[in-house]
Amino acid sequence: MNAVRILTILFALSLLVNIGLIFVYAPYEQEQVAGLVDRINLLGLQNMQLEQQLADANLTIQRSAGPAAASRVQLSGGSTGTPAIPAGITGAASMLAPSVSQSVQRVRNGPFIEQVVVTNGSVMNISVTVQPGQGRVLVETKPLMGIVFQDAANTAVAVAANRTGTNLSGTDILFSIEGDRQVAAVDGPSAGALMALLCIAALGHRPIDPSVTLTGTINSDGHVGAIGGIPEKAEAAKESGMTRFLLPRENSRMTVYEQQIQDYRGFQMVRYTSRTVDAKTYIANTTGIRTEYIDTIDDVVAAALK
Repeated sequence: MNAVRILTILFALSLLVNIGLIFVYAPYEQEQVAGLVDRINLLGLQNMQLEQQLADANLTIQRSAGPAAASRVQLSGGSTGTPAIPAGITGAASMLAPSVSQSVQRVRNGPFIEQVVVTNGSVMNISVTVQPGQGRVLVETKPLMGIVFQDAANTAVAVAANRTGTNLSGTDILFSIEGDRQVAAVDGPSAGALMALLCIAALGHRPIDPSVTLTGTINSDGHVGAIGGIPEKAEAAKESGMTRFLLPRENSRMTVYEQQIQDYRGFQMVRYTSRTVDAKTYIANTTGIRTEYIDTIDDVVAAALK
């Protein structure tokens, strides 16, 4: 009897100890699981952002790498047979250009602080000045953005010279690019088509429709190529008061990422899935700005110059 009583007491004590341990360790394990879920969700977000950035970088670099060297030869050679622009003739034009900027934000992940690269749309003011000179193409940026715009500027000027039939060997072309933040390095080439339009407008003293903006690379043959960061650029254009957004036809099908939330034992797991959509429809539904597809610099001129 005493043995049974002792065993009963020991069992009761063991049960109480286990219940106590559950109350002690359960919150700790719950906290650990919550931290793990937060970590997984953050990694999913970072992976989605990296996929977007890599896709945009590859797309823009592929479209812009080829024509840069050829455009320099055209600018310096002066072999088109057309007369040099007369001394004293000047021109100027400017536009707001949608762009993609990147910033680093600190995100708390449990006891740790991590850095996440955030991509946002913004606008830059790009202006061009035509003045007598030595056939140079000059680019200045504020803030300092390195040389990411130089190749795009060279090609843009060559395209403008060919389209207007103007020999620019006695002319300097100065681009001024001003933004409120550092622009991603891969974003420079996507201003090529807009820079070509500015040159054509300045050389011909033609006004630009103030409701229009555009994005796209420019090839030496005048073809407007695909770019990245479309949703961010469309949103930036809309917020800046633009009502028409010219987009390369090569971007008519675009990849978007959607967030999916799943419940897992009381926690929310976040996943990102991609799908391909029609760019014009997607932009209209998300920003409301009117999108028009362009293929060549001739399409740009017809749509944007008065």
